[in-house]
Amino acid sequence: MSSFISQRAKNLPYSGIREIFDLAGKMEDVIHFEIGEPDFDTPLPIVEAAFEAAKKGMTHYTPSAGIKSLREKLAAKLTEELEVQFDPDEIVITAGGMEALLLIMLVTLNKGDEVLLPSPHWPNYPAHVLLAGGKYKKLVLEQKHEFKLVTETLKNSITENTKVLLINYPHNPTGAVLDREDLEVIADVARANDLLVFSDEAYESLVFDGKKFLSIASLERMKERTVILRTFSKSYAMTGWRVGYLAAPKQLADKTAKLHEHTSACTSSVSQMAALAALELPVEIPLKMVKEYERRRDILIAELAQIPGLKVFKPRGTFYAFVDIRQFGIPSFDLSRLLLEKARVAVAPGSAFGAEGEGYIRVCFANSTENIRKGVKRMGEVFQELAAGRQRNDVKKRRN
Repeated sequence: MSSFISQRAKNLPYSGIREIFDLAGKMEDVIHFEIGEPDFDTPLPIVEAAFEAAKKGMTHYTPSAGIKSLREKLAAKLTEELEVQFDPDEIVITAGGMEALLLIMLVTLNKGDEVLLPSPHWPNYPAHVLLAGGKYKKLVLEQKHEFKLVTETLKNSITENTKVLLINYPHNPTGAVLDREDLEVIADVARANDLLVFSDEAYESLVFDGKKFLSIASLERMKERTVILRTFSKSYAMTGWRVGYLAAPKQLADKTAKLHEHTSACTSSVSQMAALAALELPVEIPLKMVKEYERRRDILIAELAQIPGLKVFKPRGTFYAFVDIRQFGIPSFDLSRLLLEKARVAVAPGSAFGAEGEGYIRVCFANSTENIRKGVKRMGEVFQELAAGRQRNDVKKRRN
């Protein structure tokens, strides 16, 4: 049957995160730190609103761009947050942020168009670029620069084929966040080189330490060259509802809605009503989840700091910690397998986020305090054995 499979499908990479997840699914008593998903249930008012909408017959097709009242609410939300005017016609509701990203790539990329991709990166980005017929160029993010884009690296990577710069902050997998000064530099480069910016803001509400998220679209003359990509999945614990959206210049939004018509027609009507209810929640409900993630972050960082050999980048956002395991000299996927087999702890290998993530593991702290403490304790025992084994090998080498 392989002759019937397109080259496009053959070239799609398989996520290293899913490999660990699938292996963990065959085991018992596994603590899951590998999948990036809130452990909270969707707030009850959202569920009840969706149920009522379904009972009242909101189970039919909607406009491909999405229900008007939801687009109006989102436009008002963005206008207030970014202090830049957004109109409902600039909003398209999609089946999660993932579909928003794929649709806008299909709308904007021609064969050979180049996307600048800071890396380590979310594993799906390269696949989306390839599906759209484009190509991508990696821009290395390093811990010594707090996983922020280095200006000279960005400038030197631009060619005549460069069309898009994709940024994702708060950043998956590192938890890095950009300040205004960082965004101003990126905006200067985008304007000077006529680049379109895809700003993946999936974690825009998950920012810690009293900081507030800032979108690059809010900067001067950036709204007209920025596509904002957001989702309800992380902010409202709605991963399974599959509802997200993009905000783009009207011409791009129109074409995205048109393409949506030819793919899934529209986003689930019930999910859209759930999203509308989410936007009407008292702010204390999603904020409570953010505060809890921040508390768990602090616990995880403190626990990991007790393990000799590990170096942890303290995340300023998301619910991930990116842990430097290079001192142990073991490839991240092999180490992830070892932690799963010996400790029954599933973590995401850094290599799943591109070659630039090698030497790290990603630990998701969207988990209970009990599981965080238990999981790190189990991991510590494995790392202790590895350190002892390495010391024995060092002694043998010196003797020889």
